[in-house]
Formats: sequence, structure tokens, C-alpha cells
Amino acid sequence: MLRHSLERFASLCKNNKAFFAICFLCLIFAFVSFLYIQEMAYTRYLEAVNRKAETQLFFVSSQKSDALYEILKQVEENPSLPPLGVVSLSNFEYSGIYWNRSYKSDVYYTPYGRFFTDEEMSSGDNVALLSMAYLRSLPKNITGTLWDKGITIYGNHFEATGNYEGLSDYPLENSGYQTEVIPTAVAMPLKTYLNLNIPAMYLRIEFAKSLSPLQIAELKNTVSAYLDVSYVSFPNIENQSAKRIYMATSARFALILVFALISIINIIVYWVSAEFKRYRVYILCGAQKKQIIFLLAMNTIYIVSFAYIAAVFISWFLTSNVPEGLVNMLPVKTYFLIYISSLIFLLITVNIKAAVSVFDKRRKGNAIS
Repeated sequence: MLRHSLERFASLCKNNKAFFAICFLCLIFAFVSFLYIQEMAYTRYLEAVNRKAETQLFFVSSQKSDALYEILKQVEENPSLPPLGVVSLSNFEYSGIYWNRSYKSDVYYTPYGRFFTDEEMSSGDNVALLSMAYLRSLPKNITGTLWDKGITIYGNHFEATGNYEGLSDYPLENSGYQTEVIPTAVAMPLKTYLNLNIPAMYLRIEFAKSLSPLQIAELKNTVSAYLDVSYVSFPNIENQSAKRIYMATSARFALILVFALISIINIIVYWVSAEFKRYRVYILCGAQKKQIIFLLAMNTIYIVSFAYIAAVFISWFLTSNVPEGLVNMLPVKTYFLIYISSLIFLLITVNIKAAVSVFDKRRKGNAIS
């Protein structure tokens, strides 16, 4: 039966080349357009995940520096937790920053100068990044010599390595210490901050990987031992804000695909109608309805499958030829889900519409002639 359906499909394509080409091209255009839009939405989703790492972000505040120092130490030394990605330990004036370049190769943007090197962060050198707000608050005569002479923090000389945009007003609202990687006007390496025993009020950790429910539970266990914690936020199981961005970007275009497929249904039905007379003869010769429906369904499956494979290839070609990071390929399971959904929709609609004509008793008599 499967072999016969493939032979009939090949014959249908050969005998009705024009309508086969129209059906095939319409399906390809619909699929390529939708896939490319989905890939762009997925790219925005990935950007949102990186920007708001809800499944990786741990934040805790306390009036007791010792509590934050101990929590940081326990989290860092716990082998069951993911490695640290980006860490900020801060008070209202200064931040200690650790940046794992294997997690994020693009370090914090510095318009002038540079970010801390790995060596400076691991050895705890006295180097500092200065915000634009900090530089604007200084007299011009000091700003001019700052990059040569450096600055003094808690009686220690620091070399200024670069500046960053930061925010216009410091100190921030409490929520700002949770969202901003560098929430203060001056930043130094985390190890330097710890070596100088600078008072801390906020600890922000962005893990290098998303945490599992068991790891989140272990993190909660760690924090529960400290009564001086005034506020804590644990990683979420899912990145809700990123999902909302993806749905907002892609959902309305899913309706466009549905409308596009609806408009293609009539073309497909007209194309396969060349076989209707043959199907009526099969019925008169004793073929069962399920066998006819199988033949109808296989025609739809073949053309949708071939068109979708071609669309995925075209989509891959387009994505691979745009600048890196502008558009990302979807996960394999997403391509499969789109294919299955589209196929089921077309199978139901095309078969219902075609079956009405094939099984119309008033037309069976025409098959004999």
C-alpha cells in the first residue's frame, strides 16, 4: 500500500506539473517565512536569557558583611553547585567583581581603557574601573591626571584601568543591586575586595549554568543558616521573562502561518482532485474508505514533507550567511514540532475537504464513464 501510494504520488506530480509546482512553492515560501521569523524570535529569547539570567541568578543582601563573605565562600567551594559565572560583592560605594571569561567571553564594556585581566582578578591586584558618573564628579584638574596617578581606596593606591558607562545616579535603589552587574561608581577585582575586607551589603552571583531544583534547594539550605540575611532571591526553574519575549515575538506569526496554510489547502485539494476519479473506481471495485483516506493522506504527507525539508535547508542557508549572532537556528525538537503541527493541520483539513468529494455518492456513477 505504501509503495502504491508513492507511485501514485509520483504519477500525480508528473501529470500535473504546474499545480504540483504551485503547491510545492507555496508551502516552501510559507515554511521558510515562518521558520525565519521563529529563528529571529529564538535569537531574541537567547538574548533575554543572557540579559536576565533568571535560572542562574542568586542575590542576597545583609547588613552583616561576614554573612555575605561566608555565603560566597560556601557557594564557591560547594562542588555540587555550578561554577561561578559573574559575581558582584558590593556596598553603596564599591564593588568587587569576578568575571569568568569561559562563561562570558564578552566582558563588561569599557569605552576607555580595559576590563580586568584574569591575572589581576586571580591575584587580587589593586586595579579599578571608574564609572562616568564618578569621573564627572571629580574636578577637571584631577580627572586629567587620574589615569597616570590612580586613585586611593581605603588608604590603598589603585591603578585606574578603564571606565564604564554605569548609571547616572549612585547609590541605587535596592533592586538595582540585583539587576546591575556593576552597581557602584567604582569597581575592583573581587579578590581585592575580599583581601581589603571591605564592608559588603549585597551579593549577586550569576552561575555559569542553570540550577536544577536540587541545587536550588541546597542553595536555600546554605542561606537558611544565616539569620542576618535581610533579602534573598534564588534562581528560577524557568526563565519566565525570556519565554514571554519569545511568545510575544512568535505567537502572532503562528497565526499568519495558519492563514497561509488555509489558503494553500484549496490548491492542494485541486491538485489531488486529478486522482478522485481513480479513487471512485477503487471504491466501486471494493476498496474500503480507510484505504482511500490513506492514499489521500499520503499525498499530503509526501508534499508537505518534501517542502518542509527544502524549507529547513533554505532557512539554514539564510541563517548561516548572516552575521554571527543576528539569527540563530532553532533547537532540533522545535523544527520537528513545527513540522508535526503543520502536517497534522493539513492532513485534517485537506483530507476532510477531499473526502467530501471522493465519497459523494452522486459522483460515484461518473467514475464508470
